[in-house]
Amino acid sequence: MIQVPISPWAKDKRLKNIGLYMQVLMGDSLEAYSLALYTRVLGWTREELTVFLAKVRKDIRGRKHHLYTKL
Repeated sequence: MIQVPISPWAKDKRLKNIGLYMQVLMGDSLEAYSLALYTRVLGWTREELTVFLAKVRKDIRGRKHHLYTKL
């Protein structure tokens, strides 16, 4: 189990590259992981979810928050 950054905020070159790949991966897979939960369970419309995910993608692209995940 290792911790990896979700965007290229890390100072280490290797972690920065991993973070860049994770940023792309997370951005591309957000809708697939979120669609059923937010529309069927929480009752959101697809339009509401689209707007929300755009904000999430913006946060992932930003470097203000040092986000990471465990692999």
